[in-house]
Amino acid sequence: KKSIFSALCLVLLATTTQSAWGATAEFTYSDLKGQGTSGSGAAFTGATVNDITMTGVGYGNTYYVQIYAKGTFVFTPSNGATITKIVLTATTTTYARTWSASPGSVSVSSTTITWTGSSTSAVTLTNTASAQARITKMVVTYETGTSPTTYNVEPQTTTGGSIDVDPTTAAEGEEITIDATPDAGYQFDH
Repeated sequence: KKSIFSALCLVLLATTTQSAWGATAEFTYSDLKGQGTSGSGAAFTGATVNDITMTGVGYGNTYYVQIYAKGTFVFTPSNGATITKIVLTATTTTYARTWSASPGSVSVSSTTITWTGSSTSAVTLTNTASAQARITKMVVTYETGTSPTTYNVEPQTTTGGSIDVDPTTAAEGEEITIDATPDAGYQFDH
């Protein structure tokens, strides 16, 4: 044989990455059914899904949440969550109305009302129209905490064979498989 390929000389390079965990909280009209008083602008007590609590001024009926003129939705994160996006779905384009936000701003396209930003405190969306808005669903996207540290595992370039690693990204304590294969004419020394 020409040479020896030594698996003992295997060097793995590891880099770490850490990112926030993403999650969503979805509220529908059925979460608020019967809350508030029709025609009065009374506040509804709201609902909590995961790390987001939603309250507001309006009325939850059988088919939609009616937000009065100048009425609000308030989305409040807890447990260190950061709200990054809120999407409201109106019953029709007419009932999407116009909106403002604090903090930030809102865009309206057809039946979709969208707020995008980053807030660790409450986000208030206000129906600025002089008529009611009718909303069937509210989806809040948020990040909470951080994911476990992960390691990108890359074998060092070698001659006389190849090294395969699977998976190439792993969290601490996760098992990885390392396959060392000698090229033709090479053999392992151990």
